[in-house]
Amino acid sequence: MFSISWVDAASGEVQRGLNSAQTVAVDEIENSAIRIIPIINTPLDSLSLTESIELTIINSEGESLTLTKTSPPFLR
Repeated sequence: MFSISWVDAASGEVQRGLNSAQTVAVDEIENSAIRIIPIINTPLDSLSLTESIELTIINSEGESLTLTKTSPPFLR
């Protein structure tokens, strides 16, 4: 599993965690980044087993944007 956070792009300071179906305001998007961190709580290393991470963001008009990252660090 992975922890997904909204962070300040310049400082790396966590703004808040992101969960499924959570709303993000337009003013939060400027100067921000998404940080994805693997949660290692099993004998298997989830990072080494991950080939890519895909995150879909749907705006208020129902349009979707899919972000795909294929190599660590999985940052966008």
